[in-house]
Amino acid sequence: MAVKKRRIAFGLLACLLLCVSCKGGSTEEPLPYVDEELVLPALQWSGGPLREDGTNSYWDARPLAEAGVNLVSVLYRPLGEDGVPLSGFWLPTAEQYRAAMEHAAPDIALSDSLGLRVMGYADTVQFDAQRMQDAYGYTLEDLAVKNADGSYAFSTAWDPAGNFLACINQPAWREMLTEINRLTAEAGFASLMYDYYPYAAAGYFCHCRACAEQWAAYSLRELGEEVPMPESFAFPDPVSIAYYKFRMESYASFMKETAAEAKKINPSYELLQNHNMNSGDLPSQMLLGGIQTPTSEFWGVANGDDSTLYMYQLAEALGAERLYTYYNAQDQWTPIYRYKVNLAESYAVCGGMMLQQEPTETAAGFFRFVQDHPRVYAGSRSIAQTGILYSWESALFSDCGADMSLGYLDYPSNLSRQAAAAMVKAGVPADFVALEREGALERMKQYSTLVIPEYDYFDAAVWREPLRAYVEDGGSLVVLGEKAGDFVREALEGAAGGTVYWVDGFTRVYADADMVLPEEFLRALADAGADRQLRITSAEDSLSATVRRNGPDLYLHVIRRGDPAWMEEPEKGLSLTFTLPEGYTVRGVTAECPYMEEGDAPSVRWSLDEEGRLEATVDRFDTYLLITLSSVPAA
Repeated sequence: MAVKKRRIAFGLLACLLLCVSCKGGSTEEPLPYVDEELVLPALQWSGGPLREDGTNSYWDARPLAEAGVNLVSVLYRPLGEDGVPLSGFWLPTAEQYRAAMEHAAPDIALSDSLGLRVMGYADTVQFDAQRMQDAYGYTLEDLAVKNADGSYAFSTAWDPAGNFLACINQPAWREMLTEINRLTAEAGFASLMYDYYPYAAAGYFCHCRACAEQWAAYSLRELGEEVPMPESFAFPDPVSIAYYKFRMESYASFMKETAAEAKKINPSYELLQNHNMNSGDLPSQMLLGGIQTPTSEFWGVANGDDSTLYMYQLAEALGAERLYTYYNAQDQWTPIYRYKVNLAESYAVCGGMMLQQEPTETAAGFFRFVQDHPRVYAGSRSIAQTGILYSWESALFSDCGADMSLGYLDYPSNLSRQAAAAMVKAGVPADFVALEREGALERMKQYSTLVIPEYDYFDAAVWREPLRAYVEDGGSLVVLGEKAGDFVREALEGAAGGTVYWVDGFTRVYADADMVLPEEFLRALADAGADRQLRITSAEDSLSATVRRNGPDLYLHVIRRGDPAWMEEPEKGLSLTFTLPEGYTVRGVTAECPYMEEGDAPSVRWSLDEEGRLEATVDRFDTYLLITLSSVPAA
């Protein structure tokens, strides 16, 4: 029987024992749980201890296993004749790499015994010209990126000594990377990460023989004539867009081809790329199938203060099971609140943030909490009722300059990220919905409200039909910005059925901290009903939340950003209302925080009304709160 507007206090154990049914609750068997692999990754590029034979190990498996890690990304250098790792960043020869794999064999064996899978390492594009000449007889003409003026690309971006940069379309380079992957799989590594993204330094406008031939065929097919290879971008010029897509398709082909032999040895083998979700490149690669499991650094993010949920939500929308994230420098994870916030937001969307260097007690404690709740952090799916429409072309081509050597969108240009930040600030859980991914319209229909970011560029072939079908099916749109409004009005001309809310005054900002939400935006969300699913009341406005489900259980993840030392009451609690999905049955509500001692856990008071709306109050928590609405009594 439902409890109407009556507050009941429960301890963490007692609340699991009461069965309360919301209106429309089903007496049928509960939905089955989805049990997926729980991945707890680490990044350990610092090397390992001495072995008993006096040689150096490449990584240290024991403390990682003790921290609960089950996947580690490692770095290794080829060894010189004296057994000392060679300096510099460049692709080793097959002979050098084979020797490195032999040296790694004891580390692989130990990791296997501890249940720890290992991700290997290889340079994607840098090479030492003399080494390649001596080992293979290859010249710069066989390998290197060729600039428009005929010179060969040379970069000191990652190695002070500098290296030549290989073109990923060069057949000889693909053959070498294919062999590196094959040797990696044979050695027992579960996966390999390419470091140094090929288009991050002088890679876009390669004029080598292979690129010239492939671009001639591509431009004839896509543009109807052979067009000279561009030397700069001028978006949204059709030639520039076609050339950008040519480069993306080239890279996807490179990834698939160089991993193919390794996958024959180990069908579950994965090839990853050190990359960044704040780019135009990575989303397109995921849609092309070049990258299946994305990774991201935190460049361009004020960790602990900006919300990073958008990174994991975008990866999920593009079809990834998880996104691996990792730090680049100590100031990204210190003070410790940055680490705690990043960990919490990562796993609130079933991501996987890598432990940096050696495990810390903060991360190890969080990982133990995740291990105790496997169905929360693996197998759950978002049940947010609001989505943000995403197009990688709109996101990239709306506001980018001629120099796209990094493919990186800074904050003012990252309009999708800004829309996600606005939803966080408004307190509305939201997912991304990727329009270029197959089945987009069916996913759009899962949301009662869709938000269109303040894009400047729209490809009508991508946007028009899904928008019309969604609105005619009764959906609500919230459109941000005048240019987006102009496009949507034209695209929906003559359509009827749904409701559109126009927010012409929504304008881009330069950082999360600068964002002030227009009243018309907040009114539009309220009128569209986007704020009815979850409302949180707290003394702070720095809260973000996700709503997810696995089987019969619902999970509310609430993260408080910012340094607790700056807050007058860092442990202040919150109140919330949450509208349950139709037919859902609640048997208990718990509130847990992995950053608090077991005897000092948060307590929750909750009630349900006859309409299936949960009201709850939590007294206090440190940084991250997991609220579980369970239909399964405790054993």
